[in-house]
Amino acid sequence: MGPWIFGAVMGLLSLVGLFMASYATDPVFHGTGLGLFVFGVLVIGWLIRRGTAPRHDEG
Repeated sequence: MGPWIFGAVMGLLSLVGLFMASYATDPVFHGTGLGLFVFGVLVIGWLIRRGTAPRHDEG
């Protein structure tokens, strides 16, 4: 259940980053928001890859 909660939190963080970038009036806040979004998407992709990768425990 932990990865599901972590994924949901990262999804919310990504949305916060997008809103932060869209309402930014300063280039620093715009870049920070886009950075949060990219980081969240990469972490969610890593969680999906880790959860669906074949296991090599046989042998």
